[in-house]
Amino acid sequence: YAVRAACEGDWESFLAREFEYRKRLRYPPFGFLALITIEDFDKARGRASAQAVVEKLYEALEDKAYILGPSLAPYAKLKNRWRHQIMIKAAGRVALGEALRRVKAGFKGSGQMRISIDPVSVM
Repeated sequence: YAVRAACEGDWESFLAREFEYRKRLRYPPFGFLALITIEDFDKARGRASAQAVVEKLYEALEDKAYILGPSLAPYAKLKNRWRHQIMIKAAGRVALGEALRRVKAGFKGSGQMRISIDPVSVM
């Protein structure tokens, strides 16, 4: 539908269809996303850190969000570091922000954690 609308210059039908899609799946502007990336030189250790973050997210968010992951990032290894990602889809920004602050403050992994709010890319 996106390519067809672009070829026809029909931005109105594109927006209508895109908004319907985003609303149904709770993507921005109808929901909020956060992407957590855990990087570690050791793949298993990074996976364990990511899994621990997911468990803390479930505790902090209860049923207020949908958590995807952890999974390897599309580019799983960069600069000799393994990258694991966790995507969070939430209906409310406040609950999401509070949960992310709690998880970040309690992060005890050996690697690094990055948090991106409403990410443009997951690469």
